[in-house]
This record gives sequence, C-alpha cells and structure tokens, in this order.
Amino acid sequence: ARGFPELARAMDFLLTRIENPPTVEALAAEAGLAVVPFGQLVQRVFHLTPRSLIMKVRLDEAMHLLATTSMSLSDIALATGFCDQSAFTRHFRRLAGLPPGGFRTRLGQ
Repeated sequence: ARGFPELARAMDFLLTRIENPPTVEALAAEAGLAVVPFGQLVQRVFHLTPRSLIMKVRLDEAMHLLATTSMSLSDIALATGFCDQSAFTRHFRRLAGLPPGGFRTRLGQ
C-alpha cells in the first residue's frame, strides 16, 4: 500500500464487494485512474490483467472459505460472486487443477 495507494484502494474496494465483484471500470475509478493506466499498473505490479486479478482474488477467497468454514459449495459460490456452483466449479478447477470439493477433501475438511 505504501508504494501504490491507488492499487490499495482498488483492492480494498474489491475485497469488500467480493460477493458482487466490481467491474474493471469501477476499480479504476476507485483507484482514481482511467481504465488503461489502471490496467497497465495492475499488469506491472501483479503480472495479471485486471480481469484476471479480480478472478484470482475471488478464487483465493473461495479457497480460504473452503479451508476455514463448512459452508456449502453453492454458498461459497454465491459469497464469491459466482452466479451458480457450476460456474464456480469451472473457474476453480481452471485455477486450482481440481474441483472445490476435491480441494476441500485434500485439506481434510
């Protein structure tokens, strides 16, 4: 946050609205930047596009919920902004290499 306060504002904004993730345009506005400079800054700092960063943050939160709660997969899907469990499972598998239920099983939950 010290070096990139505009990114810190955008990330805080995203994290507080994870169940209804903001658009790239909304994140850029929260950071006080136009969309293109915001995208360039995100790429430089995180080596991800803004859309990829949003998805990664959502899936990281889903992993946290899988590891620390007994919430159902459908409740986790909704809590992290997915329209249904199927979409959540598809994106989760792409990132983690296994479905959310398999991830939870590996953790011993």
